[in-house]
Amino acid sequence: MNRQLKQSASVQKQFTQRFIVYTHNASQKIINAYLAGDSTELEKRQYYASLNEYGDFLKMIDLAKNLVPAQNHLATVLNINYYYLKGLISRLNIARSTKTDSLLKEAFSAQFQTLKLEPYAAYAHNEIGNLYTYKEMLDSAKYHYDLATVLAPTWVIPWSNKIRLNVMWNKFDEAKIALAIADSLQPGLDLVQINGGFLMENINNLAVKGYYLNAIKPKALLTL
Repeated sequence: MNRQLKQSASVQKQFTQRFIVYTHNASQKIINAYLAGDSTELEKRQYYASLNEYGDFLKMIDLAKNLVPAQNHLATVLNINYYYLKGLISRLNIARSTKTDSLLKEAFSAQFQTLKLEPYAAYAHNEIGNLYTYKEMLDSAKYHYDLATVLAPTWVIPWSNKIRLNVMWNKFDEAKIALAIADSLQPGLDLVQINGGFLMENINNLAVKGYYLNAIKPKALLTL
């Protein structure tokens, strides 16, 4: 009986360890794909159906972070990924909810908790920039987008978001610079093409058609 109990405990421990590692890898894969400008990952953030996938990951991370020993190096990483994903889900839900204020509050709270755990997380700064852009607090949005570009200088997304931000600000020269940098970092990315079209449309440039046609699947203007 004691041997069976020990074997059972050993199997359970192995399963728990594998689940923790799998969950960490899966959640990290989402963030890494985003930082790499992966088109599939970026496209997920434009569809409500992706919320179910992100929601499933969030539940897994929540379970894993409660199972992992506090001294394990994955404990902090799982908490970082949990709060980032939680904030992202809240922000994406804004588009289909009437509870805008509460979702915004949840999103801000989660992303600032992410930064509390990892101050140099460029993806969290970019996400906070998105939230401030939504609130039309453009100075604050610029601050966080700028931090994201400094922390991740080869990452295209914050530069693409700065195109839209500068157009909202009527700073078209700065928007052109952001467009040029974004396009140099990841040529032909549809998000950059769409925001480039938004810029050209606002300065009455006939090049708008080319930018929109170059975008693989033109959709609503987005900050990602």
